[in-house]
Amino acid sequence: MIRVGFLQNVTTWIFLPSTVSFLVSNTDAESDFISVAEFLTGIPMEDKESIVKEYLWSFSDLKAIYIRIRANNPGPMPRLASGSGKPELGVYR
Repeated sequence: MIRVGFLQNVTTWIFLPSTVSFLVSNTDAESDFISVAEFLTGIPMEDKESIVKEYLWSFSDLKAIYIRIRANNPGPMPRLASGSGKPELGVYR
């Protein structure tokens, strides 16, 4: 199982990624990584509740040495946020 969690806490300018991808490879060469799962966050940046969102992918017969988790920046903060601009990603686990 591959599992990662991210935090969103708008009041401290921490936002969830827009997408999360899990990639695997048997070598560390950039071109050898293949995407095995991709998730859309689906939680608005304007949601003021503190949220921990976990993403997981289970597998039974996959054999890989390297795992890469790619989290994409959600973009500029909403104009109404007190710190409008570029948000930070908060990795929970």
